[in-house]
Amino acid sequence: MQEAIENAGYLRPVVANLVPIFFALSGFLVAGSLERCLTTSGFIGLRIIRIYPALAVEVVLSSLIVGPLFTRFLLPDYVENSLFRNYFWNFIGDVQYKLPGVFDEYGAMHESSVNGQLWTVPFELLCYVILAALALVGIKHRRIAGPFFIFSSMGLYLLRHMLKYGAPLVYVPMGLVLVWAFLCGMALFMYRDRILWDWRYALVSIAVSTCVLLPGVADGWRLMLPFSLAYLTVYLGLTDIRRGRILGVADYSYGIYLYHWVFQQVAVAVAGRTWYAIAAISIPLTVLFSAVSWHYVEKPALSLKRYIVADDDRRAGPALWMSASAALLLAGCALWRHLA
Repeated sequence: MQEAIENAGYLRPVVANLVPIFFALSGFLVAGSLERCLTTSGFIGLRIIRIYPALAVEVVLSSLIVGPLFTRFLLPDYVENSLFRNYFWNFIGDVQYKLPGVFDEYGAMHESSVNGQLWTVPFELLCYVILAALALVGIKHRRIAGPFFIFSSMGLYLLRHMLKYGAPLVYVPMGLVLVWAFLCGMALFMYRDRILWDWRYALVSIAVSTCVLLPGVADGWRLMLPFSLAYLTVYLGLTDIRRGRILGVADYSYGIYLYHWVFQQVAVAVAGRTWYAIAAISIPLTVLFSAVSWHYVEKPALSLKRYIVADDDRRAGPALWMSASAALLLAGCALWRHLA
């Protein structure tokens, strides 16, 4: 186990290749949210209250509490450093991994990264932007737009690769795989009444996914992952499995995603690289902060859903105006950041 911790770099590609599972599930569930919404502003508002409050708290916690506690800089130097200021661009999905002098001598997961798990955030936001754009062109009434966008975007990527390199596809960026997995999950929701959900197809999906992930298989075969993992994920998600009492009343998954990395880094800083010390420190802290995040940040933020849904039913109201304004503000900040 100790050797596995020290050589985690060899495991990252395998773990990363399983991330599309979560994106496929998200695509399926978010497509359901889109179908229930009557306005695009209502859909955007629901996405904002689900994603941003907990993300903002994690960014603040990392920069203003964990950072000052573990930086090797004096506090004035820490605050004046550009890495500290840039860290707050995480609010808009422009991911910044480092804080000044934090974990740069004993990083566990990836050098001095404070929150390496956030690498998926820009792609998740891109998925929401694409889905909102598809909603504007009427995907709820023209569900063929989903598969058409998936295959056309894949075709364009293949064409671009051929024109640029003049060779068969040998590499597919994981970010694109995540986006396609999300869109496949969305398409499965749109065609849920036409798709045969069968355990035999699920086994085929497992076989295809396993073959793609085998060592030595060209990365170009990643194009199969969005389809195979999306079907498998949705099939398992539709299986009637009785949930426990805790899972029935709380959803700590987002909090675990947000906090697990930073607390593993904290564990290494405090106790070194022994796997049992990392587990003993990081797991309780991650679960604790995930619970706090759910009960005191995410759940209260989600209580705003009733105002958005009420205004969405009327297709007008302050909640929709605020949702649209927040989306424009975030988009404006992202554009300004990109141009700057």
